[in-house]
Amino acid sequence: MTVFAYQARNRSGDPFSGTLEADSLHDAAQAVRQRGLWIVRLERVRSSSARSAVCSSWLKWRSPGPRLVLLFCRQLAVLLSAGLPVHEALKALQVSGQGGLYQQLISGLLQAVVQGKTLADAMRGFPAVFSPTVINLIQAGETGGSLETVFCRLADFQEKSYEAGEKLKSVLLYPVILGGTTLAAFCFMTVFILPAFASMLLNLHTELPLLTRMLLAVSAVVQQHGFLLLLVLIGLITAAYTLYRCPAVRLQVDRLCLRLPLYGGLRRDADWMLVLGTLSLLLETGIPLHQALGMVRNVAANHYLQLQLQQLQQSVERGRSLADSLFSCQHFPDMAREIVQAGEQAGALDRMLQKAADFCAVTAANESQRLQALAEPLAILLVGGLVFCFVLSIILPLLGMIDYMI
Repeated sequence: MTVFAYQARNRSGDPFSGTLEADSLHDAAQAVRQRGLWIVRLERVRSSSARSAVCSSWLKWRSPGPRLVLLFCRQLAVLLSAGLPVHEALKALQVSGQGGLYQQLISGLLQAVVQGKTLADAMRGFPAVFSPTVINLIQAGETGGSLETVFCRLADFQEKSYEAGEKLKSVLLYPVILGGTTLAAFCFMTVFILPAFASMLLNLHTELPLLTRMLLAVSAVVQQHGFLLLLVLIGLITAAYTLYRCPAVRLQVDRLCLRLPLYGGLRRDADWMLVLGTLSLLLETGIPLHQALGMVRNVAANHYLQLQLQQLQQSVERGRSLADSLFSCQHFPDMAREIVQAGEQAGALDRMLQKAADFCAVTAANESQRLQALAEPLAILLVGGLVFCFVLSIILPLLGMIDYMI
């Protein structure tokens, strides 16, 4: 059986559209006429349920990536705003898509839609691509008849979230590269350079400085037990990662991260920007506040903030206002709390939540620039200090020998 999509009108001129299964185009046309409809358009949908199942299984484990998901939302927002039905918009994306996983995603969604599913139900078949929050937003848009507006707002929000995430990655990448480079330089000097001077320094027959003795001891240990040290290091990293995955341990680690200077404020404001922006979208689509708070809980990457969002939802369900509930939230920005309180009093909570999200975004950007400005001189001091200690450990014995000879 082949799936056909049709557009037709009845005797009064009212439009009808849908899908049906038939063995051929002729049989599909007959089936439409038997319903008392005049065919305007009838075409074959060139996809199969087997292919959709394969695509869904493949994409369940591999996502096209945030940029292509953002592209999907933006393109679909434009096509829906132009008046195209959902299946026509997906068909247009299938023709002009990016290829690869993106094409598989579009094909799977189109197949599900032409079989009679809503777009939200079709998106539920791809949990690795679309989060439950996004799916709930789409479902609310379909129910309220404002799907194109939801996609426009969702695309705008995802663009801001993607930019904020990339900036955060850039800030965190610099210290990681710096630490790796410093560790590699230290290992190179202790394994290859210092042994060349070790025999010379030991033949001086003078008392070596403490720094030189420490470096020689480290070099000897690395040379004799380097492979064992590497295995121990890998074991410690594996154990730390396994321990971090324990919910209780991760909760305490995430709580400690929020108290770190500079990074803690950056991580807090970045998470609250995502939470408040998503909450604004959910309220704008008509979802009640207590339900929306439950949906945005997993938006925050920090598990301690997720726990605070759960407590916030319980407080709102007991009848307290959102602003009053936020006073018990330890890591919520004070200025953002004032903005939320003003929004509740003015009856414009959804708009003021977006204003609070924008405030958190600006604060996070400032903290990111401050962290980047401090990272460069700290990097110079760290690498320069390492080189200085290494050179000093070699120069000091030679200077001592010269003084002894004089």
